[in-house]
Amino acid sequence: MKTKLKRSNTKRLASLSALGAGALGAAAVPAHASDVVFSGVIDVTVEFPASHSYTIPGPGPGGAGGVIFTHISSGCQITCFNIGFTIGIASKPGKYGTQFRFLATGKDNSFAQGQPQGAVWGTAPGKSTKSADIIYTYGGHPSTTITPTDRYLLFRFQRGALKHDIYGWARIHLPDPNHAEVEIVDWAYGPSGVRLPAGYHGGGRREPEDLGAIEPSSIDATGRPALALGAPALRRWRAARKAEAANAAASAPQN
Repeated sequence: MKTKLKRSNTKRLASLSALGAGALGAAAVPAHASDVVFSGVIDVTVEFPASHSYTIPGPGPGGAGGVIFTHISSGCQITCFNIGFTIGIASKPGKYGTQFRFLATGKDNSFAQGQPQGAVWGTAPGKSTKSADIIYTYGGHPSTTITPTDRYLLFRFQRGALKHDIYGWARIHLPDPNHAEVEIVDWAYGPSGVRLPAGYHGGGRREPEDLGAIEPSSIDATGRPALALGAPALRRWRAARKAEAANAAASAPQN
């Protein structure tokens, strides 16, 4: 028996269909745990004074990645007896010309764009770039787009020997927003080409918000948004579709 989506869900269907298309990207396969390279929780800190940098992911395809580093800003900050501290990220190319890019606010005085959990490259705000600040502090006043709710950085590998673009995310925490200190919590990317929603790594979630728990009635009949979010969402979708069909049959007028 064929079931119909409720009228109230048609608008949500359109937006989720767009999410599904964006999340699937070049690959029409689900992002299972085996399809995702996930760091696990690493809690790497980069701060002043620093004797090292860190590359996310560590490293990516062909050695490409984003190098997180520290530097002291020059200019009036020093002559005026104030020093500006910056922690930034810069693209490190890999073999065969593989490039690493991430979403930032723009070209001039750019900051890495913090994204909420579930954000997807292609629909999330920001411009693709290869260098930007994560946090800048001067005179006790910080500048950053990373917040407790917008703390994911979306990135992409492209060109070189890659058959298709590869998408991923890194979760960033600022222990003290007034201090130039960045903690990389974890990161993930999907070699298959699937556009991973921020925070998703194919094997569950370490935060209370669960992308796999999208209401089944808001998923279109193809199930593609569920596929984009992995096996748990697909199982929920199938169970919900079966329940919807049973409810519709039970409520149908009897001849």
